[in-house]
Amino acid sequence: MIRIIAFLTAALLFTSNAYALDLSSPDIATGRTLNTAQIYKGFGCSGDNFSPTLIWKDVPAGTLSFAVTVHDPDAPTGSGWWHWIIYDISSSISHLPSGIAIKRPLLPNANQGVTVLGKSEFGGLSPPPGTPHHAETFLL
Repeated sequence: MIRIIAFLTAALLFTSNAYALDLSSPDIATGRTLNTAQIYKGFGCSGDNFSPTLIWKDVPAGTLSFAVTVHDPDAPTGSGWWHWIIYDISSSISHLPSGIAIKRPLLPNANQGVTVLGKSEFGGLSPPPGTPHHAETFLL
C-alpha cells in the first residue's frame, strides 16, 4: 500500500512582506493518505496520475500570477522528489481542476516545469513501502 501524507501550504511573496492565501483541495488533505487518482501510473504503481484539484482564495491585491509545486521532501534523492511545477497561472484563475496537467492547452499562458521524471507534466506520487512520505503542495 502506498502511504503518503499530504500537506497544503499557501504563500505569496511580495517584496519583504509575506501573505497567506487560503489553499484547499477535495483530493488531498493534511494528514490523510492520497486517493488512487493522485498515485503514479507506472513503475509498478497503478494509479491514475491525475494532478489534484486545488482551490485558492484571499488573494492579495496586485497579484499578477501564481505558481504551484508538489514536492516530496522524504524521497531519498538528496533534494526530494518534484512531482509537479506549474507557473504563470493568471491571477484571474482561482482553481485547478483534477487532471489539468494532462489537458492541452493547459491554461492560457501557463507553463509546466520539468520534474524529476524529466517531463513537463504531473508525475503522480509513488513512494517506496515503509515510512509514509509527505507531499507538500505550495501555491506561490
